[in-house]
Amino acid sequence: MESDVCSDPITRGQLGTFHLCEQAEQIVNETPTVAALYDILDDWYPCGHGRCDAVRDWVYANMYILMIATGLLLYLIYIKWVDYRKMELFTRMTLPQSLRLTANTEHLD
Repeated sequence: MESDVCSDPITRGQLGTFHLCEQAEQIVNETPTVAALYDILDDWYPCGHGRCDAVRDWVYANMYILMIATGLLLYLIYIKWVDYRKMELFTRMTLPQSLRLTANTEHLD
């Protein structure tokens, strides 16, 4: 805060946003209780401490594996759906138990 970068407006202006004097002033001005509260809230926040960035990087790094796993899962769901449709078709083609013909019944034409 008391360096010549933060105290000299010409040097501060030449550095642009690289000097970080505003962040230093904000840290000095906030109380320890508020800083601790912000730290706790940042720990509880799902994207706090760069967690969302880490998840996004992991997804991009494993994109091919995730696509293959998704395709495999969709293929298995399709197979189960086809099996379900076959079983439904076969159950519609059978006669009910009360109308089923027995072997000793004669067929008359």
